[in-house]
Amino acid sequence: MQFHVAVVGSFNLDHMLYVKNFVKAGQTILADDATIRMGGKGFNQAMGCIALNDHCVLFTCLGNDGQNYVHTMTHLGLKTDCIELVDDVTGSAFIQLDQTKENCIVVAPGANNAVSIAYLKRHEDVLTHGQVVMTQLEIPMETIDYLSQLCHDHDIPLLLNPAPAVKLSDAILRHMTWLTPNQGELSILTDMPTETMEQTIAAARYLVDKGVKHVVVTMGSLGCLYVDDTRLEQVDAYKVDVVDTVGAGDCFNAAFVHAMMEHHDPIYACKFANAAAALAIQSKDSYSAATIDNVLAFLKAHEN
Repeated sequence: MQFHVAVVGSFNLDHMLYVKNFVKAGQTILADDATIRMGGKGFNQAMGCIALNDHCVLFTCLGNDGQNYVHTMTHLGLKTDCIELVDDVTGSAFIQLDQTKENCIVVAPGANNAVSIAYLKRHEDVLTHGQVVMTQLEIPMETIDYLSQLCHDHDIPLLLNPAPAVKLSDAILRHMTWLTPNQGELSILTDMPTETMEQTIAAARYLVDKGVKHVVVTMGSLGCLYVDDTRLEQVDAYKVDVVDTVGAGDCFNAAFVHAMMEHHDPIYACKFANAAAALAIQSKDSYSAATIDNVLAFLKAHEN
């Protein structure tokens, strides 16, 4: 079944640098390779939805140089009618990927800062037509606050991937359907340690007590932890060879939403999302690897 997903978030040009080790202060190093590709957590989430055959509208802003990128996104299957070009530079992310497949990222938001409350109001009719909304924190916080209230008022499920992590207001937490931090982000959200499983569970339960309906903590090779007011379960990751981790978390979130909307079973949704992430990290093009057919075939091949 297809779902009408609205993704509100960032578009960046990802400047990928493949290095043996991350550069240190005062150091100059040579990269093994470099590429530039379309990215940003909003774009990546949206392409994750497209790979799962969902109808997806992307709500974002690009700079005056962005028309070609809009054409490309349309060709890829995204609905781009609500994308605006503004008098700024298109957002950029500078990503180092080291030999262990870990990454570090610096983002220059640029036009993403124009994804404002006024922007959402201009496109509110289209936005509230969605069956589910996804967002992240690479756009202004006041926009997230307004979006959470809007989704609450229209009874639309909202997923927030809180990256890059900052403290969230109690109002945002109360309006959140799904919150999907990793362990480091969870620690920032709660001011609680998350170094052990017990600490991670306590921090996730803190967010549920604050009003978040469902918390899904991603834990890399340990899979993910699902917590709501009645259930607690760790869902193991699938062991695969890692090629590139960039964008895998966004594929996880798109897949989780798809499975939740179709099956309404959070544990199955976690398994489905883990499968999508496993496929994503085996490719430098995460969303094209995690297609609906590939995810379903992967799950079937890994049935116990």
